[in-house]
Amino acid sequence: MANSLESTQQALTLARRAIESARDAAAIPKAYLNFDVALAIVDGCRSAIDMADARDPKTLIPKLEAASTSFALLEAGIAEPSVKAARAHVDRAVIALRASGALE
Repeated sequence: MANSLESTQQALTLARRAIESARDAAAIPKAYLNFDVALAIVDGCRSAIDMADARDPKTLIPKLEAASTSFALLEAGIAEPSVKAARAHVDRAVIALRASGALE
């Protein structure tokens, strides 16, 4: 199994791809920002992890949970399916980190 940081980075990459793919395929109304905000959440989470040099699940999980909670605010309109998919990737990373036993 990949280490905590690698698994987390992979989940964030998959989340970003889900949002980008949907954005690229959509006819986006003028001033619709949910895709851009969702991508900013992924990038912000990744940056926070990188800046904290977070490798410990105890540090990674709160950052991922914050991203997941933020995604919930964007689950509307044409971005909804991709944001839900991105959130699912992040939530699965949290579950995997908890299941790794590193928190006990």
